[in-house]
Amino acid sequence: YRTRFQIEFCFRDAKGFTGLMQSQARDVAKLSFNFNASLTSVNLAKGWQGKEVFLFRWHHVKR
Repeated sequence: YRTRFQIEFCFRDAKGFTGLMQSQARDVAKLSFNFNASLTSVNLAKGWQGKEVFLFRWHHVKR
């Protein structure tokens, strides 16, 4: 179950902070690009956190 919740957290963050559900495109290629860009930005932000001591918060990277 741990992996499942990690995946759900990734989708939650993508929906809430990177505009996963805000695309108005209808073309499959454009929707695919938006999907990949949103999830990649979430993963990069979490990876950027690294091994630092502070707790990761989105307002640290969101502008």
